[in-house]
Formats: sequence, structure tokens, C-alpha cells
Amino acid sequence: MLEEYFKLFKINNYAKLWLAQFISVIGETAYHVAYFWLVYKMSPSSFVTGLVILCFSAPYLLFGMIGGVYADRLNKKNLMIFCDIIRALLIVTVPLAFYYEFLNLTQLAIVAFISSSVRCFFQPSLKSSVNDILPIQSLQIGVSIFHAAFQSSRVLGFAIGGILIAQISAPQIYLITFMTHTIAAILAITLKGDWRKQKNPVKENILKELGKILSIIKGNLNLFWSFAIFPVGLIFIVGLDKIALPILSDQIWKINANGLGYMLSAFAIGNVVSSLIISKRKINNLLFTIFVGWSLWGFFYAGIGLTTSLVIALFLAFFAGISESIIDVPHMLLIQNEVPKEHIGKVYSFWSTIAFAGDSLSGIWISFLLGFISPKQSYIFCGVIVFLLGSVAAIFLTRVKLKAMLRTDEVK
Repeated sequence: MLEEYFKLFKINNYAKLWLAQFISVIGETAYHVAYFWLVYKMSPSSFVTGLVILCFSAPYLLFGMIGGVYADRLNKKNLMIFCDIIRALLIVTVPLAFYYEFLNLTQLAIVAFISSSVRCFFQPSLKSSVNDILPIQSLQIGVSIFHAAFQSSRVLGFAIGGILIAQISAPQIYLITFMTHTIAAILAITLKGDWRKQKNPVKENILKELGKILSIIKGNLNLFWSFAIFPVGLIFIVGLDKIALPILSDQIWKINANGLGYMLSAFAIGNVVSSLIISKRKINNLLFTIFVGWSLWGFFYAGIGLTTSLVIALFLAFFAGISESIIDVPHMLLIQNEVPKEHIGKVYSFWSTIAFAGDSLSGIWISFLLGFISPKQSYIFCGVIVFLLGSVAAIFLTRVKLKAMLRTDEVK
């Protein structure tokens, strides 16, 4: 197994992209912790918190699919460099404003909105570049290791963000993000090879290209159902970490931002472990695996709401992280295996778009929910909904498969 991993890192561009992502995501996730904590502390109500956090994810609704189109059309290397530089320059304005004592929620929201907008173009460029770099026989393990690196850096980023907020201040965490984006841009500059835009660029306009994406997804039932359930599950899940979890950390566990960092780190560790295991396992039914992942994620999040113990909550977050990987890695493999290479960037963007549609609505939904029930109850309620969603989908798929097998036997 280790030999296969080492072979991957002998591919120069893959190794550089892996390292650039690893470093960049450390800063990015530390920034997420700082952002959510600042918004929680500076907002006068959970409703305002939801609106400001909406600025973090709303750009994906506006630019998500467009980003993928341009990622496939333009020079991906230059696009990634440009995005990292822009994000670094944006992020550094927050500690500067804090130093000069004019930092406010409006600035946080604007920086988050523009940074997320730029990320809409960066992510599909990065993910489709991995597909371009790797030979087909190395794709599953390469994608899994890339995902594991992403989650590993999230572990460090969440821990750094949660711990350092108590030691320095949340706005100063943004300086770490500034440095990591800068380093990632420098690494991207050193990438070798032909990164020019497509030699035969598509002449169709963007709307027609987006129509093609929908046709590809609609024409593949596995893709269609995996994409259909994704935003629904996220509506009930991701807002909990951004809005309810800081409250639990501050008011229930009484350890300020540390609890937020610990929980998000435990989640990411579970994701890393699962990604590494999945990389060497043959998954016969990707769609069924995705549905099971949703069911497990909901189950463990409901458990977080049922316990007052931070230790137990950390274990549950760890297993929830495993569950998310059971969703994400098969989903990426589904895209890599069943989407034409020239459309992969666009399909990844569509995935990001619907994911952040769910993310955006989740912030509003959880803010609304917290007006009626406690943060712990919101974890229980939303966890049960997602558990039922994944379970019903898995059962339905199993029944469909069984009926198909019975028909086949009857024909024979």
C-alpha cells in the first residue's frame, strides 16, 4: 500500500498540488473557525448570525456553476495562482481593520463573500487538475489521498483556529490564512507542463454548457440521485456546526472557541481515517454507499444533541466525520468514473453549487430553528431527519435492485 502512495508522490505536479492544498486548507479552516466565532460574538441575534454566515456560502449559488465552466476553458494553473493571491489580499484586511479598531460585521461579510466567490473558480480548477495529472489506474487512490490530505489539513486548521483564538485573537488568525494562501500560490507557480487552456475551446455559450451539465446528470441515475440528496442533507447538517456548535462550546461546555476547534478537528480526523481506508477498498455500489453515509451522519449528529459530555461528543463527531467521507469519496469517484473528462470541472462546480445552496439554506434554517428550540435539540431534530433521509433512500435503492434482479431471473 505504501509503495502505491509513494508512486503517486513521484508525480511532480501531483505532489505539488497535494502540498499546496494541504498548506492552503490549514489556513482556510483556521479562518473558518475564526469567522464563525467572530460572527457569533459580534452578532446581536441568531438571525443576524445566519445572515452574515449566508455571505460565506451564497456566492456558490451565484458563481458556482460558472466557475466550473471557466475552469475548463482557461489555464488552470494561472487561475489557481490568481485565486490564491486574491484570497490572501482579501484576508489580510481583517487583522488590519482589527489593529486600527474599525472591524465590523459588514467587513467580515464582504471579505467572506468575495473570498468564497473566488473559491468558486479555484476548487473546480484544482479538482479537475488532479484528474488531468493522474493516470486512470491511479485515479481512485489519488482522489482518496487528495481528499485525505484535505481532511488532514482541516484537522490542523480547526485545532489551530480553536486553540489560538484563546491565546491571541480571532482576527489575528486571519494572518495565518494570508500566509498559507501565499505559500500555496508560490507552489502553484512551480507547476510544470502544458497548462494552457483547451486547444479546441468550446464555442457554445455558458448557458448551453450549463445545460449540458444538467443533461449529463439527468441522464445518469446514479449521478442524479446522489446530486439530488446532497443539498437536502446539507440543509439539516452544516448550519449546526456554524451556528449551534459555537453556542454549545461557549454555553454548555464553557470552553469558549476551544470546543468548536476540538469538535471540528475530531470530525476531520474521522474523515481522514475513512478516506485512507476507502482508498484501498473496492466499492461495488457507490450510490448505496453514499446513502448509507448520510444515514450514519444523521445518526451521530443526533447523538451529539443527546449528550452533555464533551468527550462523548468528540467521539460522535469523529464517527460523523467518517460518515461524511463515506459520502464524499464515492461521490467524487462517481463523477470521475461517469463524467466525460472535458466536463469534469463543470460537474464539480455544479456539485459545489448545490452543496453551497444547501449550506446557505442551512444557515437560515438553523437560525430559524434556534428561535424555537435549543442548540442540543436542533442537533437531535436535524440528525434524525438526515438519518431517515439516508435510510429511506438506501432501502428504496435496495428494493429497486432486488426487483431488477427478480425480473432478470424471470427472463432467464
